[in-house]
Amino acid sequence: MDDFNKKLEELGWVYENPNSRWACPALPVRKPGTNEFRQTADYKPANIQIDGIVGVMPNPQVDLELVRGCDFFGLFDFIKGYWQIALDEACQEVLSYMTHRKIYTPRRVPQGSSDAALFFQATIEKCLQELMYKHLLVWIDDLLLYASGVENYLAKLERLFELLDFYGFKLSVAKSSLYEPRVKWCGKIITGQGVSHDPDRIKALTTLSYPTNAGELHQFLCAANWMRESVVDFARAAKPLQEKLDHVLATASRRTKRVVSGIGIELMDTERAAFDELKNKLTNSASLAFPEPDAVMCLITDASDVGYGIIVTQVRSWQAGNPVIEQQYELLVCVSGTFTGSKRNWSVIEKEAYPIICACDQLSYLLLRPQGFRLFCDHRNLIYVFAPGKEGKKHVRGKLLRWAVKLMEYHYHIEHIEGTNNVWADMVSRWAGNHDSGVALRAMVLRKRGRGEEDRTPPSHKKRRRGKEDRILTTRGKHRRGEADRTLSTRRNSQQTLQATAAAEETAGRMAIRPFDDPNISWPTLDEICQVQEKHRHTVSSNMLQQGNSGKGCYIKGRLWIPDGDATLLQRLMVVAHCGAQGHRGRAAMMELLQRQFFVEHLRSRVDKFLASCLLCQHVKGGKVVPRPWGETFRCYERNGAFHWDFLTVGESFGSDKYLLVLKDEATHYCGLVPCASPTSMVAAEAILDWHSRCGIPPIWFSDHGSHFKNEVVAVIGKRLKSEQRFSVAHSPWINGSIERVNRDVIQVLKVLCLEYKKDIRDWTSFVPLLRASINHTPLPSLGNKAPVELFCALPLPSPLDFCVDAEQKRIVELTKQPELIAEKLQQLRESVQHMHRAVAAERERQTRRKKSMQSGARKANFSVGDFVLRSRVDQKYQDKLLVTWVGPYQIKRADKHLFVVQHLVTGVETDVHASRLKYYADKDYEVTEEVREHIASQGIVLAVAELKEHRWNASIKSYEILIETRVAALLGLLLFVLTLVIIPDTRRRCRKRERIDWETHAQLLEEEGEFQKCYRMLPQTRLPMQRR
Repeated sequence: MDDFNKKLEELGWVYENPNSRWACPALPVRKPGTNEFRQTADYKPANIQIDGIVGVMPNPQVDLELVRGCDFFGLFDFIKGYWQIALDEACQEVLSYMTHRKIYTPRRVPQGSSDAALFFQATIEKCLQELMYKHLLVWIDDLLLYASGVENYLAKLERLFELLDFYGFKLSVAKSSLYEPRVKWCGKIITGQGVSHDPDRIKALTTLSYPTNAGELHQFLCAANWMRESVVDFARAAKPLQEKLDHVLATASRRTKRVVSGIGIELMDTERAAFDELKNKLTNSASLAFPEPDAVMCLITDASDVGYGIIVTQVRSWQAGNPVIEQQYELLVCVSGTFTGSKRNWSVIEKEAYPIICACDQLSYLLLRPQGFRLFCDHRNLIYVFAPGKEGKKHVRGKLLRWAVKLMEYHYHIEHIEGTNNVWADMVSRWAGNHDSGVALRAMVLRKRGRGEEDRTPPSHKKRRRGKEDRILTTRGKHRRGEADRTLSTRRNSQQTLQATAAAEETAGRMAIRPFDDPNISWPTLDEICQVQEKHRHTVSSNMLQQGNSGKGCYIKGRLWIPDGDATLLQRLMVVAHCGAQGHRGRAAMMELLQRQFFVEHLRSRVDKFLASCLLCQHVKGGKVVPRPWGETFRCYERNGAFHWDFLTVGESFGSDKYLLVLKDEATHYCGLVPCASPTSMVAAEAILDWHSRCGIPPIWFSDHGSHFKNEVVAVIGKRLKSEQRFSVAHSPWINGSIERVNRDVIQVLKVLCLEYKKDIRDWTSFVPLLRASINHTPLPSLGNKAPVELFCALPLPSPLDFCVDAEQKRIVELTKQPELIAEKLQQLRESVQHMHRAVAAERERQTRRKKSMQSGARKANFSVGDFVLRSRVDQKYQDKLLVTWVGPYQIKRADKHLFVVQHLVTGVETDVHASRLKYYADKDYEVTEEVREHIASQGIVLAVAELKEHRWNASIKSYEILIETRVAALLGLLLFVLTLVIIPDTRRRCRKRERIDWETHAQLLEEEGEFQKCYRMLPQTRLPMQRR
């Protein structure tokens, strides 16, 4: 290293810099196949600070087509290629490196720095642009010169030397060749007739012994993968070795060469056979021909249940009278692959169509030809691609139709080829009869019930259950992050634990629909728990158990221990924590109630299996979450600092109530529920005044644009109470998602309570107090596993399981009558509440960051005030299918936090629209002409009803006629359109009876109204409630 850097210093390429603020270590690396070393530098610290550049590396597989027909080649290599490119002075110190003696700063581009390869490639291509892709190919510092004819080649060789001399590049004499009929470039032997792989490279791979560490296996697979396009059946042969490597690297901390080389491996017999087979295939790799413009391109595909194969060939002279199998084919490329992951579960049609689409994606440079290509496969495959039957699944039909659109880009001719003649592709896909035993068909086994099973409640069908032993091993093998209680049993008692878990599974599978209605149910007591603990005390180490303060019960980590051996005890505790007044809430709420007072091994898995077997939950619960677009929600972390409210339509009741006004505190999720007959401003006003009398008035009220909230009465109350009203934009419920989440819980709990207590659904008003208690007394993960009543009222959370816990375990705090002590206790209470609120705020921030990190595909709004945008019709309930989706343009007048205010260019009406419903159209300099206004008007205008002038009874049509005044702000001012909207209840009634109607007579009656018929189509389909006199 001293001699090397001394030489660089003499050339002026580096200089000694002991005062450099940056220095990366220099590392000597042995050159492959020699005893010489190459100096490199570990520039990882510097590369992190460098912004990457954008560049394109050439594709040799495509560019090598340019040498077709050439018979003169020259190969040249730069001497110390990277060191010949000058480095900017501002970047020199950052790329300094240190040896064992000194620190050097380079004046030339060092190898290993960020984007050095892209920069060097782009620089060489720019300097030699005159010859690039005409007579010269460049890969980093390797130059390939080609030409047809000796005079042409000598002229290009002379021009290459002139360019290299002009830019001052130096070539290595030892590594350069002035003329070769065939050259080895980028590991391949290149001639004018085709490309084949280097025999020396193949010999070196085939002479390798079995790998002894993961690094050797990884190096072998990478080298073999370089040749896969000319190796038939490569995917099948390499699959066992790739699976072995993936299994070994799954436990590695990093996948660097140094780390994987230290992981020892030993190949099994099947893996040794695959290693030998792959080496044999490398030896028999085929030569690839160059594509000819006038040749007939042929695509041959086939698929099996475990893999697929693609062969692209060409025929220089197609003999029309000869069969397909007797044509003279030249191999261009061979592609094979295996179906992994979810692809293994694809249907036969999907697997047959996939290789065709895969070829269109990966081999477009071969298939996009003016004369097209011939596609050889079974005709039925393409029939299913272009016209999938209705008997197939919806998502499969959609996928096949999308693939069909991809095929429309190509010009091709389909030809049928028999399976017996499709030898090449069939061998690649089916692998000569070697099928993967891991691919199995799913089957449903039906059995009859025995007499002893007649009274059993059928288990839940939410998930397909496996065998008993599989369930036990899966439960014990899973390790979930965040689980409160983990296995503490010793190994000598593992068999007993398995048996106890099996018994618990059988009990969970037989859970009744309403466990509280079972006359044989007995509530667990402390004495019973103590008896069960004594019975199973030997299953847990005595060092872990602690005796209770009163001498009753055994405790682990301060919680009452529930043994695994008694399945019915844990079952009854979970019933109390989940059913009845608890409202069948989710997993987090149930786990929090149980683990606050009890210690249960594998609690999360037990709760999951219990919830899966709860038959009432199947009626009201679907997936885990409702997918919706991500949006910024309103946030407030101060108790009673802001609240959301909304009217929820519940349905008919035995009284007059149909609606439920839901009020929710933003920070603590504390809720209030007010039943009412109709959603009016008076109900909203009384509810907010009642909240004010009990809890104080929040400064911010958040709601939608309903007339019961956005009116003069509520506005006056808010002004007098010095509160601010905020409204969410229409059709964007995620902005006010906090109240929408509570509404979903309200409906779910009300449904299950009516089922639990066998009440008519119209008796839902009697459950409102119980519903309010369930919501406010349920711990939530987003609140740091605290209940709303704890955060809002600073009250302890009562547990439904308190009756079976020793009362002496609780610590009672007595308050004295001395004022100073009372003030001290109140201060402690305030600090405790503030501490809980800080924990809740931190948890909600973590939840927000976690959800944002999982979001993909979202784009920010790329428009500002004054720009012109298009608006989507997606939120309209009734619309013609032929109408365009995006209408407008509109002009943006104001940008708020969650929405944009856009103005209609014809009517002048301003509307609040969310950014997800807008699309950029033009900038603010766009000229709005008369043509633009006509274009907007042709898309349809919604007329606003200003006043209902009068109505009359038309005896001829036996219906009412209403005179409507509409107002439109046009360019010339305000225009009035007097329209008549005809409502025909008799006609609608006859439609419901499916009677024949004389529509021609009805149309004549409408035409008699004159101008009404012209303007009738402009009105929205409005239904006005009318009563006959």
